[in-house]
Amino acid sequence: MFIFQHNLIYVIPCIIIAFTVHEYFHAYVSYRLGDNQAKNDGRLTLNPIKHIDVMGFVFLLALGFGWAKPVMVNPNAYKNPRKGTMMVALAGPLSNLVIAIVAIILNIIFKQYEVSMFFFYLWMINLGLCIFNLIPIPPLDGSKVIGYFMSANSYQDFLKNQWIGFVLLIVMIYMNIFSYIMNPIFSFVVRLIYGV
Repeated sequence: MFIFQHNLIYVIPCIIIAFTVHEYFHAYVSYRLGDNQAKNDGRLTLNPIKHIDVMGFVFLLALGFGWAKPVMVNPNAYKNPRKGTMMVALAGPLSNLVIAIVAIILNIIFKQYEVSMFFFYLWMINLGLCIFNLIPIPPLDGSKVIGYFMSANSYQDFLKNQWIGFVLLIVMIYMNIFSYIMNPIFSFVVRLIYGV
């Protein structure tokens, strides 16, 4: 995920909100599906300390991409492990999408006020996190979503070759390929809000 590396007074709390809500909803949905592992690990909370990975946070601020502490789940606890895994994977990005939509509305309402800058970064970071995580490359959430639509054997082969996804992800980040995905979407939303 890529962000502007300035206005940290707005960016830092927005990252904390985005990461915390994202990981919380992974934990919450897994718990509702019958898995107690996230609860036992102390992840069923909106306390940012439980979800923020310091190194991932620093990387995001310094290099434009980062990560939170992944929520550990036990798919075997789900009634339908494959469907449950997909639902838990979707929960994080969709929670960010909801925050982004609310922040866009508030950005429009308060665009003439200083607080609009907070809402601007809030929707940008959450929308970026949502889109980035839905890309079907391991270890991103999108890889677990696409797994639901694959045959059991194909998905097992997919998991065995996750290292390819890691390499591809690193290459794409290094080449700044994700900006080609994000920038047109961000530009559209900016035009929607400010009419420029």
